[in-house]
Amino acid sequence: YTSAHKVIDHMGMMKRLPDEQLVIRYRHYSEKGYTELTVCAYDAYGMFYRTAGTIAAKNLNILRAQVYTSKNGVMIDTFHITDAEGKLIIYDEVWRTITADLREVLSGVRRPPEPRPSQFDRAVTATVPASVAFDNTVSDALTIIDIIAKDRVGLLYRITKCLYDLNLDIASAKIVTEGVRVMDSFYVSDLFRMKITDPERLAKIQDALMKVLV
Repeated sequence: YTSAHKVIDHMGMMKRLPDEQLVIRYRHYSEKGYTELTVCAYDAYGMFYRTAGTIAAKNLNILRAQVYTSKNGVMIDTFHITDAEGKLIIYDEVWRTITADLREVLSGVRRPPEPRPSQFDRAVTATVPASVAFDNTVSDALTIIDIIAKDRVGLLYRITKCLYDLNLDIASAKIVTEGVRVMDSFYVSDLFRMKITDPERLAKIQDALMKVLV
């Protein structure tokens, strides 16, 4: 999913890790209407949900996200972000605050803030039936969870926090928003790096996720 240009760019961020421990960068794409936020760090359990929670607590909406963890334990998380109304935010003061908050949360200085209901949640009457499906055939080592739901501020945080509470480790993820519908795919394992195959546990995961989607 990543262009050669982006891969080279990400490798440059990874080279800075030994000295900086955490590399955060944002770039505005005015023609596309979003800001791209990239976080590069040594992976640890719960990093994705902490990042998503910090973004949601600022009343920002994640249009797309791509999460990747390399075999040597380095994560590259990329988010396409707008304000809650879908508009580009170009004020550097806002992004400096977000970057500072992310550094504190991801370094363990404080817990991620709990996002509050957004006063700008879209008043959209369209309904998007929520669904959770599993695939254990594509990957030899990971279970794929495919989620469809209606988009709203903080949804990605609620999903990733749910996976965290279920003791599921996210190896990679792809989040896409089309209109008011989000289509998320998470590649997960248990804390022993094993696929989730037990039918009872899969049912429990599905039930927990459906509760946060509605």
